Amino acid sequence: MENNLDGVVKRQIEPIIGFHLHTNRDTYDKIVFDDVQKNVILTAILAYKASEDPSFFNREKSVLPLIPFTGQPGKWPTPNPPTRKGGVN
Repeated sequence: MENNLDGVVKRQIEPIIGFHLHTNRDTYDKIVFDDVQKNVILTAILAYKASEDPSFFNREKSVLPLIPFTGQPGKWPTPNPPTRKGGVN
């Protein structure tokens, strides 16, 4: 009987032990700053090149493909109005 209960207790404790919350203090030592610097430089170059490109991206809504199960054309989601109360309910 005790062996069966040990298994139940073990299954209940394992998910709690496996759950981790990370803060900037326990992940700071794992950051490779050379990689971060290269990524920042690459992002800046791509943003600059995109801003200097003479052609613009088409801003018209594209026609969504047909839904395979129904054969109906896809629909864009309707935007919901934002709740702007500043955290006041």
